[in-house]
Formats: sequence, C-alpha cells, structure tokens
Amino acid sequence: FARKWYFIAGTSTNLSSCGRLLVKKATSTEFLIKFRTHRHKSNIFPVSDMAGKVDGNNIVTYWLRSKRKLGPFYHVVISAKYDTTIGMLVCTGTKGVHGKQVGHDLVPREELAFADLGGTEIQTGGVR
Repeated sequence: FARKWYFIAGTSTNLSSCGRLLVKKATSTEFLIKFRTHRHKSNIFPVSDMAGKVDGNNIVTYWLRSKRKLGPFYHVVISAKYDTTIGMLVCTGTKGVHGKQVGHDLVPREELAFADLGGTEIQTGGVR
C-alpha cells in the first residue's frame, strides 16, 4: 500500500479526522510513513514519522520521536480496496487507561529506522 493516503475517520480525535499519510516501501518487508495532520483543538499541524514491518498478516509500526520511539502498534486490515480505501484497526498492548500510560514501549534512537521521506533516498536501520 505504498502511496499517499488520507486519514478520514478514526480515534483519537486529537489526530483530527483529516490527515495525510505518505507510505513508502523501504525493503520487501519494511515501510516508512510520514503522517501529517491538523489538530483542530490547538490549530497546529504536527508531522510524525513512522517505521513499520510486515510479516505475513502481521503489521507492526513505531512512531519515531527525537530520542525514542512509541510502539509497537499492531495493525489489522479489515477491508481493502488498495486503489481507493483501506480500513484498519490499530491497537497496542494496554498497561492502563484513562490518562495513564497505555502500551508505550520506548526504545533508544540507535534502534530506529531513519528516512528522509521527502527525498529520493531511504536508509533503514531495521525495525524489530
């Protein structure tokens, strides 16, 4: 599903209902995503990078941060017309709810996959 996608519905509502995901294939099993959205509550336009890996039906992504990454996030494709739409469920291991930390696995930056999604060259250090 490497291409430009638009996020039109989902939760958390902090992500808004109008985001853009640019998905690029890095290797035969790894991909990189640049996610841009508009947070209507604060009127800012955050951009996040994600790295992911596919192993059969298992799809796992990590949200990359300056020194750490958040994840793993597990994806299940529930409906796919790859030329037009994809329906996905995304979840993570739950350690708590209602304002507590929910399944954040922080990993040092040295283990991250790096990418310049705006350019032509993609370098990856691997995603575990």
